[in-house]
Order: sequence, then structure tokens, then C-alpha cells
Amino acid sequence: MRETIGSLLWISTCTRPDITMAVNYLARFVAAPTTTHWTAVKRILRYLKGTRELKLEFLRPQAPQHRIGVAIYSDADWAGDKDAKSTSGGLLTINDMLISWYSKKQSTVALSTAEAEYIAAATTVQDCLWVKQLIDELKRRVKGDNVILHVDNQSAIKNMENDVTTARMKHINIKFHFIRDAIRNEGISIRYCPTTEMKADILTKPLGVHCMDAMWRCSN
Repeated sequence: MRETIGSLLWISTCTRPDITMAVNYLARFVAAPTTTHWTAVKRILRYLKGTRELKLEFLRPQAPQHRIGVAIYSDADWAGDKDAKSTSGGLLTINDMLISWYSKKQSTVALSTAEAEYIAAATTVQDCLWVKQLIDELKRRVKGDNVILHVDNQSAIKNMENDVTTARMKHINIKFHFIRDAIRNEGISIRYCPTTEMKADILTKPLGVHCMDAMWRCSN
């Protein structure tokens, strides 16, 4: 099972964001897999076989674009694992084309949905900030001068924009407060995104076919 999971991780990282959450979840059990886990692996393989036509597309704009649109979507599934830890998910788009994505179990237990979303946003920005730096090095400009971070939790957004750490947030590892500095100094702007429009939702929890379709509409 370890070799199969390794292959699926490679596929999900390169071209198939729709299996990323499921594969990363199963990867947690490679040390002691059960028949249930192996059944789930085979189900993913059958799904891939039946959806071989799905692909990522990177289209050349019809007219020259002097500014590049960069957007980040961040989401979290609060306390979704058996050990009460949450799952972070995030993706990056350039000119509405999907470039990178991830799904990752958080290292600490979040005490609220807002805290889980805060940690997920910090991780997502950290993973995606290189794109802004690359665009700057290429002497190009980001549309609106800022990378837009989409988050679907208002409380988390307030904590990101507030330099004062409240009593409920004091226990959070200081590394996650990196996002506040990114908002101040690294050209990151936050925008509220309704849960129904959150493109990273599929990277944090199992969802239905309609959500899979939304993911691929984001990719093409």
C-alpha cells in the first residue's frame, strides 16, 4: 500500500487536485493499513481510471496582460480527525487558472473554527507567497497590487487584520502570526468568501460530485 499511496500522492500533487484530500488522508495510515484503507485506495484508482479525460489547462490570453491576477483560497475542516485535529486546505490561481494546491492535517488542536481557519490561512499564504516574489522578480505587476486571500470565516479575518492578540488567540503558536506580517508588508489582501463559493473546500473534507465539478471549472 505504501508504494501505491506514494504514486497517488505524486499524481495528486501534479495534476489531480480532486483526489488530494482523500490521498493525504489515507497516507496517515500507511504504517498500519487495514482492509478498509486498501478498499479506499482501490476506489481512488477506479475513480482515476474513469476520469482520465480530466486535465488542467493553462490558456494563453488573447490580448497582452500587463497585470497578473493572483488569488489564494484557504479553508479548514475543524476537528474533523479522530484526534480532534483539523485539516487545512488551500489553492492558488493565476489569472483564474489553478497553479498549486495542498491538503494537510494541522499539527495542533484548534479550539474553534476561527482558530482552525486562521492556522489554515497562515499555512496557505506561506506556501503561496513565492508566486508574488517571482512576479516581482520578472518585473511584472500583480493586478490590484495585492494577492487576494479568500477566507470564509469572518472571525478569522478579524484576527488576521488585528495586530492585538486577544485572550482566545494567545495560545496559538507564534509562527502562525506570520500572516499578519504578510498582510502588512507582503502585499496580501483578505476578502470574505461565502462557503458555497470556497474553492478550497474540497481539499478539507469529502464532498459531492457538484463540488468536484466546481473544482474542475476552476482548473479549466
